[in-house]
Amino acid sequence: MPTTTNHSIYYPDSATSISPLESVFSTLASSVETAMDTIDTNIETVQDDVDTKATAGELGVPFRMAAGSGSDGAALPDGSSETFNITFPVGRFSYAPIVNATSTSVRYTLAVSSITTSGFTLTVRNNSGATGTTYSYYWTATQMLIGSAAG
Repeated sequence: MPTTTNHSIYYPDSATSISPLESVFSTLASSVETAMDTIDTNIETVQDDVDTKATAGELGVPFRMAAGSGSDGAALPDGSSETFNITFPVGRFSYAPIVNATSTSVRYTLAVSSITTSGFTLTVRNNSGATGTTYSYYWTATQMLIGSAAG
């Protein structure tokens, strides 16, 4: 009986005796089972490879994340700044994450400092030469899988 090219699944052709019919179907079913076992093995191999790379940090995948926002409601005069102590959710990070912050106003410069597993300090400074407008700030903190990236 001939077989398919990709998975070697048997099929009857004009030269195949189909008597007894149960024998043909048994051969066909067995070849499908064998092909499925091969596919299952290949899927497991790919999954094992992904798991190994993820554990080794080769995928660049975030491990844990947190995000937040806030606002002061008051405009900062030129040259002035204010500081916010931001706290992460308890137990979220196992080591200090990468923190990024942005503001809704282009008049303000944001600086992130003192990053730990429990939080960070956000400083908002008006360096624009004029009194700023009210603003909101947004932040994200990302801890990558070990070895995949800093943070």
